[in-house]
Amino acid sequence: MCGGNLVVGERPQNNELLQAADLSSSPSDLRKPKSGGAKALLMAGLLLLWSFGVYVYFSREEAPPDQGKGGTEVAVVTPTPLQIVAEPTPEVLQEPTATPVPEKRILKVQSRPAGATVLVDESYAGQTPFDLENPESGQTLWFRLSGYESARVVLEQQTEVVVDLEPILAKVWLEISPKESRISLNGAPLTLPGDGFLNLPVRSHELKVEAKGYETQTVRFTPAEAYERKIKVTLLPVVAPVTQMEAEEKVVKVSTVQGLEMILPVFPLEATLGSPRGTAGRQSNELQIKVKLTRAFRISKSEISNAQFRAFKPEHNSGRWKGVDLNGETFPVSGVTWEEAVMYCNWLSKQEGLPPAYSPKDERWEFQEKPGTGYRLPTEAEWESVARHDVKQALFGWGDEMPPAEATVNLAGKESAKLITHSLQAYTDRFAGPAPVLQAGEGPFGILGLYGNVYEWVQDGYSIPPLTSRVLVNPLNAASGQFHVMKGASWQDAGIGDLRIARRRYGNQPAVDLGFRVARYVEPPPGSVP
Repeated sequence: MCGGNLVVGERPQNNELLQAADLSSSPSDLRKPKSGGAKALLMAGLLLLWSFGVYVYFSREEAPPDQGKGGTEVAVVTPTPLQIVAEPTPEVLQEPTATPVPEKRILKVQSRPAGATVLVDESYAGQTPFDLENPESGQTLWFRLSGYESARVVLEQQTEVVVDLEPILAKVWLEISPKESRISLNGAPLTLPGDGFLNLPVRSHELKVEAKGYETQTVRFTPAEAYERKIKVTLLPVVAPVTQMEAEEKVVKVSTVQGLEMILPVFPLEATLGSPRGTAGRQSNELQIKVKLTRAFRISKSEISNAQFRAFKPEHNSGRWKGVDLNGETFPVSGVTWEEAVMYCNWLSKQEGLPPAYSPKDERWEFQEKPGTGYRLPTEAEWESVARHDVKQALFGWGDEMPPAEATVNLAGKESAKLITHSLQAYTDRFAGPAPVLQAGEGPFGILGLYGNVYEWVQDGYSIPPLTSRVLVNPLNAASGQFHVMKGASWQDAGIGDLRIARRRYGNQPAVDLGFRVARYVEPPPGSVP
């Protein structure tokens, strides 16, 4: 075209453009159109504009913007975004919060009738009605009340447990004289049926009979499942009171040379020793046997004191226990062996000119039943028969209730909580340790300390009682073996098993809460030398 070739897609060079124009002309000539030359000049200008447009087109930015057409590098400046960096928020320190205390859960425990002893998995919990703190699901509550079937409840998430106890009934026949007497049973008035028969729960009952002009009589009894029990009460007319001198002449008080009063129980004494199967706290060595004591004996009103024992053995030391001094003159002697108790009895007999009750044989002491009027330890049958005289088959010396209604027995109550791990929180007596022997709580016949203070050595060697239904008369296991029986409870005891009258401990070692009392037959047996 017009003096040069143009290839589309290539950049025209400047010399080519100049060659395309008529450069031989002067500028004035250019301004003047020529014939035929003006048209060429116009075409050259158009061609120049077209070439520039092509150049611009192929030089524009493309994606990716690394290279331009023809290899020319095109620098692309990408603006950097403004970054705003926030300053870190200062950490706010929070005050530590206290660990939340779990809410105390209360379970209300009730029974009908009230007064049932409740065990939680065989551990004493209380007597209905009471509140049980923080019970756990799956625990077992046992309800036990003398004269009623035991009841069992497995805890879930309940807030109240109410148990209706089923009574165990037995037939009792009452014969009252005079017939116009007023009768009350357990404090409630009673109208006696025409035939005199009553169906009563097998538990301890108190029968009171009154009539004008007669002495009031109170009888405690327990019905028996195995037979119909007969209770006969005959009131005696009121007699004129006697003077103090006349009364003193009729009462003969017998004491030891040390001033220890000796009590004569009412004879014959009859009792059922041991405990029936199913009794709370029962041990396998508590087989029941019936005994009858016909040979009269006296038993000391109180346990032997430190002062009385030291008259025999001046160097004796009852010791201390967790800061509690056990050596008080009026405290019961403790820390003595069975042999030391026997030797004290022989010493006391010698002081009064009585034949010794024990003789040594093969390094042991044997009881001499004939004449037997010297001082000795009471037999197991004597001890338990006396202890049961007022309560018969009740669990404890004060009845079937737990704990005792009156704070007269020296046990491990709330006052002992700082000294003894297991104590009765619902019971408080006056002594955290042993009580003076004359303040140890009164039992049958005015005898003191039978149900608490210290438990006591008795005469019998230890053995399992015979399995028999016959009545044993004046039984005595005189064997002086390795172990001897111990009866009663002490100031360290709080468990149901240890507080029961039927409890039979045995051993051959002294203890801080183990003492003794003395007894002696009133007369020698027939045919013996006095």
